[in-house]
Amino acid sequence: MATIESRKNHLLLLDVWERLAADWGSSTPRLVIVGRRGWMSEKVVERIAGSSVLSRIVDEHNTLPDIALARLLGGARAALYPSFAEGYGLPVAEALALGVPVICSDLAELREVAQHVPEYLDPRDPQVWYDMIADYASEGSTRREQQMMRLPNWAPSTWEQHFRIVQPVIDETASAPTMVIRRDAAAPPRRARPRPNAQSKSATGRF
Repeated sequence: MATIESRKNHLLLLDVWERLAADWGSSTPRLVIVGRRGWMSEKVVERIAGSSVLSRIVDEHNTLPDIALARLLGGARAALYPSFAEGYGLPVAEALALGVPVICSDLAELREVAQHVPEYLDPRDPQVWYDMIADYASEGSTRREQQMMRLPNWAPSTWEQHFRIVQPVIDETASAPTMVIRRDAAAPPRRARPRPNAQSKSATGRF
């Protein structure tokens, strides 16, 4: 549930799914990518289209109605976010709000939003992602069950919590001394640039 672009690191998931297909065969779970195509999405799109393996087990949805998206998430073993960078991490919060386990990058922004609930992994280590996804895809996964037990204790941040953090900064900025710089009214006027005569204009061209 994110724009398909380079910083979202979809290529890592495609690497993992190719390995899963080789190891699991017909039991390989489907990977569903939801999001509009963005900057440098061509590598992801071409990778899927050019692979006879990935094109069978990876679905791409550029837009989905909210009801369809909620239904899709409700049947997922986990929501995956291997991003290199995030702003707020809204898709992670949306997945948790729907009671879906999350496996995501170990980023401060995501820890602030998701707290202690998800599995946090290094987005540059495909092996740890393979191991965790294989575990969650397995029936009777203990790690998945443990996260399901943590989920009820998660709650999204409220505006009140946000302003408890932001308001002191606003107050401090508002009370700080200010400096006003004004132009001296007696400053000499700017000298006008001399206009070239017709001869120099025709010889040098226009500037």
